[in-house]
Amino acid sequence: MAITVILMRIDYKDHVTQEVTQVRFTNAPFDVEYMGEVWQAAGDLLSIGKQETNYEIVTEGVEIQLSGINNSFRPVIDRHGFRFAPVDIFLATLEDNSNQVTAASYYHRGFALSPVTELDETSGTITVIFETQSAFKSLERNSHLMTTSIAHHASLHPNDKFFQYVADAGLGEETWRDG
Repeated sequence: MAITVILMRIDYKDHVTQEVTQVRFTNAPFDVEYMGEVWQAAGDLLSIGKQETNYEIVTEGVEIQLSGINNSFRPVIDRHGFRFAPVDIFLATLEDNSNQVTAASYYHRGFALSPVTELDETSGTITVIFETQSAFKSLERNSHLMTTSIAHHASLHPNDKFFQYVADAGLGEETWRDG
């Protein structure tokens, strides 16, 4: 029986050396392979906010929590290397008795916001919690991404007659707005 696991990829940037390191985690109990890369097992120590499937573009972020981190990594986290780092979250299918992901689909793509760290003094570990901003969030602020003109469309698609049927050329630029 196949199970669904979370795959999370985040690009950590060391602001001192400018080096970018891709960090890959899964909530599977063992390391898995996907796209020729190993995704490190975090088991139940990795969690994301409520998982919901729908067929529309959602601009809300996702809360990500990674617990059980050795406190020695706190300086790495405090250097803001995860702040605004690209984050990809996949929901993946893992077959029984295999560490190979057979199928995966994007659940969320965005950018990490400032992390919050919580220290567990009894175990000496920290929990990092951060939210992401959806990659689609900028669509809400940039109206030019939803604006086009006949000339612009024709320059990109010279043989496409889309606007011939949609807009009167005498009206000029078309802007599509919500509501």
